[in-house]
Amino acid sequence: MAKRRRRHLKLFPLIIILLILGGGLYGAYYLYDYEHDKKIAAENRRKEEEKRQKQEAYNKCITAKYYSAYKPSSVEEKEQAILAYIRQNNLSVSIYYQDVNTGYTFTYNEDKVYYGCSLIKLVDTLYILDKINSGEMTFDTKVPYNKNYYIKDNPCMEKYTPGEDIEISKVIECALTVSDNIAHRIMINYIGFNALQSYGRSLGAKNILTGGDSYGMQSAKDMNIYLNKLYQDLVEYPTSGNIIKGWMNNTYWNHLAFDNTTMIHKYGYYGDYYHDVGIFFTEHPYFISILTLHGNGSYINTTNTLSKKINELHTLYDKEVATSCHKKVYGN
Repeated sequence: MAKRRRRHLKLFPLIIILLILGGGLYGAYYLYDYEHDKKIAAENRRKEEEKRQKQEAYNKCITAKYYSAYKPSSVEEKEQAILAYIRQNNLSVSIYYQDVNTGYTFTYNEDKVYYGCSLIKLVDTLYILDKINSGEMTFDTKVPYNKNYYIKDNPCMEKYTPGEDIEISKVIECALTVSDNIAHRIMINYIGFNALQSYGRSLGAKNILTGGDSYGMQSAKDMNIYLNKLYQDLVEYPTSGNIIKGWMNNTYWNHLAFDNTTMIHKYGYYGDYYHDVGIFFTEHPYFISILTLHGNGSYINTTNTLSKKINELHTLYDKEVATSCHKKVYGN
């Protein structure tokens, strides 16, 4: 027994050494594995940050301010094709297109002045919307619906009783959905002719309520100013903006819309004059104003065809910008 115990005692240091060596090897392996994982994690973080920075640079590039000096030749050719179409078909029109993100514009006769017809109802709405967004009014605020505001053949406002006050929301809805003329009378009398004229001019419009009546004259450039203001309101005040957007997203005399693209519009129509202006909510939104002297003729085909051609221009421009920015940021 003593010999066997002595033999075990001799083996004990060897066992200790083996345990120490084993522990050291395990520790070294663990340390290597830990450091390896740290390097992989750091590399992954670096790649993710590089990816984020490139995406940020790409997004900044595609929304950068447009400079006409860098217009791609394909876009110039598309613009010339639209102008050739207008000339070949002897169209009496004005156009103002603007890409919301970059500010790129295409215009034709944008300063020509037309009788504005019901386009003034958009200005009525913008004025009231400012009051609502500032807290001076709400959609429930009641305004006078005097008996002398009544005009026959305006079925939206005919649902309500002349001589009684009415919620401004109902008035705006009638003005934007079916272009009710009683609604315009109510709003312009509530706002005041001079106040509405001053408001339009404060936004930069030149042809607001000129011409001797309460509808006045408009140009495509002026209408683009109003569309810019409307878009700002939709973005800055989404609660009220979504209500307005819902009313303007309609098919009533809408000859800008096609292919079920989401868009909002306001038209104006009287005699020789037919106009349609709106905002297309494509991947990159844009404004479009088409004013015409084809009210007694080809206004439907003229407006819709030009709207489609402008959309083609917008799509091409977006594609060229995206391609250029991708090469700039990613190198291919």
